[in-house]
Amino acid sequence: MAIPGSSSPRSTLIVASLLSTLVLAALLALQAVAAAQYHRATAEGVLQDYASAAADELAQRISQDFEYYGFYPIFRILAGLDAGRPGSPLPDSTSVWQGASEYERRALQGLRGLFRLDLATGSLVASHPAVEDPALEWLADTIPIHASELYQSDWRSAVLVRPGGGQEIFVYSLHGVNDDTPVSAYGCELHPDSTRALLRASVRREPLLAPSLLRGIDAESLMVVQLVDATGQPLYASHADSSATDTFAAVAAADPRLGGISAQVTLRSPVAHRLIIGGLPKSRLPFILGLLSLAAALIVIALLQLRREQELARLRTEFVSNVSHELRTPLAQIRMFAETLLLGRVRSQHERQRSLEIIDKEARRLTHLVDNVLQFSRAERHATTLTPEPTRLASLIRDVLDTFTPATDPGEVQFRVELDETVEADVDRGAVQQMVLNLLDNAVKYGPGKQTVGIGLEAHGDSVRIRVDDQGPGIPQADRERVWQRFARLERERKSTTAGTGIGLSVVRDLATLHHGTTWAEEAPRGGARFVIELPNGRRSAPTPAGEPETSQAPGRIDEIRTGVRIQP
Repeated sequence: MAIPGSSSPRSTLIVASLLSTLVLAALLALQAVAAAQYHRATAEGVLQDYASAAADELAQRISQDFEYYGFYPIFRILAGLDAGRPGSPLPDSTSVWQGASEYERRALQGLRGLFRLDLATGSLVASHPAVEDPALEWLADTIPIHASELYQSDWRSAVLVRPGGGQEIFVYSLHGVNDDTPVSAYGCELHPDSTRALLRASVRREPLLAPSLLRGIDAESLMVVQLVDATGQPLYASHADSSATDTFAAVAAADPRLGGISAQVTLRSPVAHRLIIGGLPKSRLPFILGLLSLAAALIVIALLQLRREQELARLRTEFVSNVSHELRTPLAQIRMFAETLLLGRVRSQHERQRSLEIIDKEARRLTHLVDNVLQFSRAERHATTLTPEPTRLASLIRDVLDTFTPATDPGEVQFRVELDETVEADVDRGAVQQMVLNLLDNAVKYGPGKQTVGIGLEAHGDSVRIRVDDQGPGIPQADRERVWQRFARLERERKSTTAGTGIGLSVVRDLATLHHGTTWAEEAPRGGARFVIELPNGRRSAPTPAGEPETSQAPGRIDEIRTGVRIQP
């Protein structure tokens, strides 16, 4: 952004300070965003740790429950019945249930069938009731490999989950003699419903997280629990929507003896934030970006104000220079011709009269200029006051024209006057005189030599319009509103030698606004520019009573007035 006069040390320092403030605000915003992100990441990490802790707890719990409530009671009975000895008959249901304790009977309720595999011959037998043939073939192929590669010597049993077999779960143990070399593998198939019941009991036995962490939160609503086999097929799910993914999820593998079963725990986001004191920190990015944008906007406004201040300073400097020039010209003329008269250097009465006329003309110009400057100063301070009174505007405009005519060069300007003599309005006489004088001065100053300036007055509804036309080059459509601004000049005028203060039209608009009126510029019918003042409260005056002398013209009558001389038609 270019700042007029920004080369001055003061302006450079202000701009540098503002830009430094913006950079500092941006750095602080970045730090605040980074701190907020770190805080949120820490809180999310804590929730992730809670999910991992719950998954680990569940994995350990199901490993113990399967061992002590599912497998151990069954294999203690089978070992007592010598079910692993090759060649012996498999126990029937009567022998299995006979003499079982209540603890063992709860485990036997999930028993679906028995089997034994001779590791030496590969023969496999099944009973109670018979295990399905596809499952027998899979067991005959799988157990030898699993027993030799994965089964540990300190294991009491191991679980095999048949993939794609409708969640068929088999538990087996090895039987050895003498040197404990395994000679057979025997075990049972568990019913899926009993397995799910065992898993559900493990999950619901007590909360997976410490009560001090839950702080009264319902564990069922807090987390989704799944138990899946080695292939990812679900064995148990605590909720119908357990397949939904979430941010805070963890997986923990159960004991290797369980055949790859793993526990998956997912914390629900709408509830999980309650585990954190104060909840999950909300993103501060929109708020910080909003503050940063506000700071940037304020700095931009400050820079624009600085630019405006510099521009106003330049315009005021030009204004002082222009006013000084405008004052110097009439003052020089007055002084020169006054000295001529004082020193008696006039050679004839005509020269004496001419000198006095020039002094009078320049004094009028000087008075008009001073009036404009004073009105501009009052407008700047909002100190202008009006005294409206009923006024016949045609008479007032003729007085203004009579005052203005001597201030023009003889023979250079001709006036075409069209006045409605019956129009009246409540106006401040001095303000209207100044507005009309400014429009006439503007028309003469920026119009060509030997031109005809038109001035008109007519009623328009409840308003009255005063117009002044010139025969100059006119005003482009895009600049017709800008010319009323203070110090505004057209581009072509900047290269012209025509002097001016740049406040004449702005004074006209200010005074019209105080009258609750409006002003505008348009194209004149005969070419050039037309300036219009519209004031409210226009009305017709009463006709002149019979017997009184006519002091004004009829409505619409035209006078042709050459500078300094009025020519009656």
